Amino acid sequence: MHPCKEAPCLGVAASHHVTSLHKAQLILAQGFSPSAVGYLGPGVYVGGDDRAASFACNCRRHGGSEGALLKVIITFTNPTYVRFAYDQWQAEGYDACRTDATPLSSKMEWCVKRADQVDVLDVEPMQCSVCRLRFWS
Repeated sequence: MHPCKEAPCLGVAASHHVTSLHKAQLILAQGFSPSAVGYLGPGVYVGGDDRAASFACNCRRHGGSEGALLKVIITFTNPTYVRFAYDQWQAEGYDACRTDATPLSSKMEWCVKRADQVDVLDVEPMQCSVCRLRFWS
């Protein structure tokens, strides 16, 4: 059960997760599987729509023939806020971390500790050829 349905949450944020369309279908069927590594350590990564849409268009990055932009809601009770990559927040007792930037992007990004902190609201398939026209023209 989603944690905010059982107890009050400090925060709720609308955001986006990027993956291949195939993996998005698996997420809808089985739920998220947190990444083992990343600039913010292990967890589920989400970002703003501008950052996410450009990553969804990068089929080489997510390993699919077409991307998917998942609109999600994340919840947290004890977040921390950092300016750049930082992977020690979970050891310090936080359940979410928001960074202003990472070595991959100058855009804001969140990482939440557990998969049950993320609810999918919508999935938008992203054709890579269409994305090039939409975001890089």
